[in-house]
Amino acid sequence: MKLLLLFAACLFWALPALAVVNPQDNVIGPYFDESADLDCLEGVGMNTQLPVYIILTRPTFGELFGFEVGLDYGSNLVLVGQQIHNDQALNVGSGNDFVVGFGTPTYTREATVLMTLTMLYLGTVDSPTYFALRGTQPSSVDPDYPAVLLADGELMATALHSQYRPYPYLINGQCDFEDEDRSWDGVKSLYRR
Repeated sequence: MKLLLLFAACLFWALPALAVVNPQDNVIGPYFDESADLDCLEGVGMNTQLPVYIILTRPTFGELFGFEVGLDYGSNLVLVGQQIHNDQALNVGSGNDFVVGFGTPTYTREATVLMTLTMLYLGTVDSPTYFALRGTQPSSVDPDYPAVLLADGELMATALHSQYRPYPYLINGQCDFEDEDRSWDGVKSLYRR
């Protein structure tokens, strides 16, 4: 009986790790939940405040000493606040570029929340908008990709979650696509002039 309870507890503890959307290692992306399984929202109304979690998923290292990430987003989004998830964080970046160092390391998990942004959505339900991450300007490694600071001062560029997403808009766009049956004539008509 004790073995069964121990197994159930381990399974329950591991379930949040199974929820991470992106299967690749060392990826940073924006999500709408802290477990990195919700990366798109539909039906967001005007004047809605949205938490956007910047999350490192599937890290191949155990400790994180800082990060660099830049933000780009649509004109109907306004950044109204941010919180870095390390008590001893220092951001030396400016504007939408965050260059953050930690006084004490953050221990990583399957989904490590780096920071929470509070965004105000000013558009309507039928106006899609984007939210994208990039490297900082200037960047310590690669201006196209975020970077993480590892032990011994090693900087490593990460992948971007947007590289693996099949849709361009995070808010009020189409979050998933349904397969539709098409006839050969219907497909050919797409290419006729």
